[in-house]
Amino acid sequence: MAEVVSSDEEGEQVKEVGTKIPVSTQEPKEARLVRRAQKEAKVPPNRKRPAHEPLPYGWVRKASKTKKGAYYYAHILTGKTQVNRPGPRATAGKRPRAERAERAPPPQPIPEEVRQRQAEHDAAAEAELEEVKRKEESGSDDDNENVTGEDLTKWKQEEELREKKQAEREEKDRLSWPAASELPPVPRVLQPCLDVLKDGKWVDRHVLGSDKQRWTLGRAAGEVDFPMNHTTISRQHAALTRGGAGIYLVDQSVHGVQVNAQRIEKNLRVLLKDGAMVKFGASSRLYVYHEPT
Repeated sequence: MAEVVSSDEEGEQVKEVGTKIPVSTQEPKEARLVRRAQKEAKVPPNRKRPAHEPLPYGWVRKASKTKKGAYYYAHILTGKTQVNRPGPRATAGKRPRAERAERAPPPQPIPEEVRQRQAEHDAAAEAELEEVKRKEESGSDDDNENVTGEDLTKWKQEEELREKKQAEREEKDRLSWPAASELPPVPRVLQPCLDVLKDGKWVDRHVLGSDKQRWTLGRAAGEVDFPMNHTTISRQHAALTRGGAGIYLVDQSVHGVQVNAQRIEKNLRVLLKDGAMVKFGASSRLYVYHEPT
């Protein structure tokens, strides 16, 4: 603020308070344009590149197709583009293969010792191949030349023993399946179901209602419809599906499913008939399928 002193008609001095007008500090228009151009070109003040300075290897200056009067720089090998002029150390790519090959050192000769070892190895491999072909043509086998009659007899006895034990296990498992007449009386059946038998008593019933078309059985309690608890039961052991002819059983486990003492093929649908007995894995529980009566 500034005070202005003046005199009135009576000669008295009067002080008036007014606004001080600042002196213009704006730079000339030409200086602003120069500073703006230097900023856009990112060239420090008082420093200009000489016009004759060549571009780095592979770089070319091209005119913009979208902006009239604008230019950009591109690398002919890598396709890289940029607005700013590349510096002297900008390479953005390797030299052409032909030029690199000219500067590459000549290949080193293979030592004679290495050549000799390679030749010996090739000769041994060829001899081994010829020996194999000779044995195949003559039908002889060195592995069987040392086999005696006692060895053959021993192997035959061991094979017969394994087959006998397997047959005994299958027979024992078959006898463990009760006959239909040995099953306890079945409660009234209103819908298709699987009745669970343990120690000769009905302990549970899985109803296959008409509101679903597929049911799963397995060890994953939160993921299946009918959970089972046994070490040989898989998480998704088997599935029951409703079809046109009735209820089908599908095995999708590791330890298998048996229907009427016969193991069914994995991932193959098997139609369950009324009274069919099913076992899952090595569980002792017996599942009996019943249709409505």
